[in-house]
Amino acid sequence: MRSCLHDHADRRRAFTIAWRRPSSLCEQLVVSEERSKPKEGSEMKRAIIPFAVASGFAVLAAAQILPKEGSQAAEMQMTPPVNVEDIKWGPAPPTIPPGAQLAVVAGDPGKEGLFTIRLKMPPNFKVPAHNHPTDEFVTVISGDFRVGLGDKLDMDKGLSLKAGGFSEMPARMNHYAWTTEETVVQIAGPGPFAINYVNPADDPSKQAAK
Repeated sequence: MRSCLHDHADRRRAFTIAWRRPSSLCEQLVVSEERSKPKEGSEMKRAIIPFAVASGFAVLAAAQILPKEGSQAAEMQMTPPVNVEDIKWGPAPPTIPPGAQLAVVAGDPGKEGLFTIRLKMPPNFKVPAHNHPTDEFVTVISGDFRVGLGDKLDMDKGLSLKAGGFSEMPARMNHYAWTTEETVVQIAGPGPFAINYVNPADDPSKQAAK
């Protein structure tokens, strides 16, 4: 009885092994080809990896070179930092009433592009109603700067701006200004900077030409 059971078990193992093995030469060739065939996408991955590594090195090299070139160009165009005592003052142009002094802090107010200037005015200085062809941004550095909107200077109206005060005047908006004490303001905006007086007779440059 035990011998019969052993014989039956041996035949069952032999049948299982035979079923798992390829039953023909054709099947053996197919199995061999499947095992030797590269996995899908492996060749593409091997081609892409060196390219990606080379591209990464190129990007890193460009990132190290370009900022240096850009920063050098910016440094050549940049206005050096300056302390207030080093600002150079001179007479204001003839389109500004006499008595004021002007300093160019950055840029060129006579050309296109951003500029920053400072205007120093004595007490009781008046700028009749005028406008500008470009936007004007005014920051009060010191003193008492009075500003108002309208076609004619009216000292009963307007707003008093102290140190740190700010005013924005859009292009072609008529406004006027005056001071009650020595006052310094900083004017910034896009150039070229120009003053168009509402009343041409208020233009000091035309008065000086007479």
